[in-house]
Amino acid sequence: MVAFSGDKVTLLYLPAFVRVLAVLIAGLSGALGIFLGHSMAYAVYKSDPVFFAVAASAINAIAPLMALIITYFLFSSRQILDLGWKPILVLSLSTAIFAGCFKAVFWGLTHLGELASFHHVLANMAGNFLGIGCGFFLSLLLKRILPFEVRLRR
Repeated sequence: MVAFSGDKVTLLYLPAFVRVLAVLIAGLSGALGIFLGHSMAYAVYKSDPVFFAVAASAINAIAPLMALIITYFLFSSRQILDLGWKPILVLSLSTAIFAGCFKAVFWGLTHLGELASFHHVLANMAGNFLGIGCGFFLSLLLKRILPFEVRLRR
């Protein structure tokens, strides 16, 4: 989800990376965790109806899960877990597209219809894509920097 405040849009949304990472590591359990965590946070910090919390939480959990399914369809498990650039690109782009499209439909069907405009949806997709991409880039950078012995210890 891209944070909106008036006309401002966050074009680097790192929580999108956290969602993808949770689903990449834990699969369906990670998506369920995203759903429950987002629902609780939404209920505490927002004053919108419960329907909004459930819908927004479902979108945030389903988008990375669907993207991961598509990525597994296109690449082997080994390629995905090795964090090659092609699976990361497909996973990032498909998550951003799914989240943006689902949110556009949700916004269009609710009183948030003004957020369903093309530039808001495109900004949402860009924020998700850049957040996921930066998260993976930082992960790969840490993977290269850390000594081999440190990576083997758990």
